[in-house]
This record gives sequence, C-alpha cells and structure tokens, in this order.
Amino acid sequence: MRIRRSNLDICATILDTIAKEERAIAKTQIMYRANISFSQLQNYLSLLLELDLIKELKQEDRVTYEVTEKGKVLLKSYQKVKELMTTTRK
Repeated sequence: MRIRRSNLDICATILDTIAKEERAIAKTQIMYRANISFSQLQNYLSLLLELDLIKELKQEDRVTYEVTEKGKVLLKSYQKVKELMTTTRK
C-alpha cells in the first residue's frame, strides 16, 4: 500500500530541496527532486511565495528560488515534530 504525502509534507519537501542547495535553484530541479508534477509545483510555489517561506530571484532569463529565514524556521520545526512523532517508545 502506498502512503500519500500531505500538503504539509510536500511543502516541507520543497523547502528542504531548496534549502539543501548552496545557491538558488530552478523550478525543474525542484520538481524532479521533490517528485511532483509541474502543475503541482506551480501551485505549491505560489503558496510558499505568498506565505513568504521562499523568495523568487530573477537572473537575466532565469527564475530561481531560495528559502527565506521564515521558511528555514518552519522547516526546522517541521523536522523536529516529525522526529518526535516517529520516535519509538522505550
């Protein structure tokens, strides 16, 4: 059985994908690394931009993305909650 990712999981995956890069990253790279379709990517990028979790950088003929400080805080919090939720009882 395949477990579907929640919207929050997908947003966190996108943030993590962008954050792991040393420089800004293009849409195509995000799409492949986050394993989502282009239309899904467009919707999630719009949401993340609106929430100020990522920022868009325009360089000549290319658009790239970086995680904002607010996005980094959210990602760290998400990872901590996920870690706590998956920790087994002793």
